[in-house]
Amino acid sequence: MTTTKYYLHRDHGNWFDSVDFDTLEELVDYLYETSREEVARVRACDTPCTLEEWGIDEYGDDVELKVEPIDISHILHRVWTYQGQVLDMETVAHYMDRDLAEDLHFELAPCEPQDFYEEYCKRHKERFDEEFRID
Repeated sequence: MTTTKYYLHRDHGNWFDSVDFDTLEELVDYLYETSREEVARVRACDTPCTLEEWGIDEYGDDVELKVEPIDISHILHRVWTYQGQVLDMETVAHYMDRDLAEDLHFELAPCEPQDFYEEYCKRHKERFDEEFRID
């Protein structure tokens, strides 16, 4: 059995940031917990971030699984649904009621995708008397 670890490396000119995570969800939580200014700076950074995915095998040895440049904005546009899915916001938006989503967009923008999703779920329940689900 292999345990996966994620390492995020960011080059910000004068300093180099490297953070490790046990899950991709932890990585996204970290990015959301940083200040809005930091998230904006990461999104605007010309230097790509690198995500390393390492496994630890049953003997405790590190096994490199994948090293690739990543688009942080893609990770930041993921949403954790109440059904436990991790989906891209574009996918989630496809299943939303257009009128409700548009009204909410004008009210909340700009906001983070997770915040939008959570507020949409509340409003969907109020308007349609049913939970918003993606099956």
